[in-house]
Amino acid sequence: MKIRRLSAAALLAAALGTATLVGATPAAALPTGCRIIADNPYQGMVVGVCDGGTGQYRTYCIYYNPQGLPASNYGPWVSPTNSSVAWCPKTSRIGALFEFRD
Repeated sequence: MKIRRLSAAALLAAALGTATLVGATPAAALPTGCRIIADNPYQGMVVGVCDGGTGQYRTYCIYYNPQGLPASNYGPWVSPTNSSVAWCPKTSRIGALFEFRD
């Protein structure tokens, strides 16, 4: 089972509020049409969904923990067309991303 994360460029794009997805190799079976459908830093909630493809995905959010270090909270692994929800402390959230596995 392979797990793929967004690249540093994708992290920067996500932090700037633009959607960027991991490019799949021809042999990879990954979800497609993925987007963050709800991103409310004031509530700490991130909701992501993928429209098609195969494999699984989950959303995750990055935040600063009480020691000032980056940390992550993950939503559940789901199949395409299902929503993955992640929660982070609303006062210290940095960004929202996807993680994929085939």
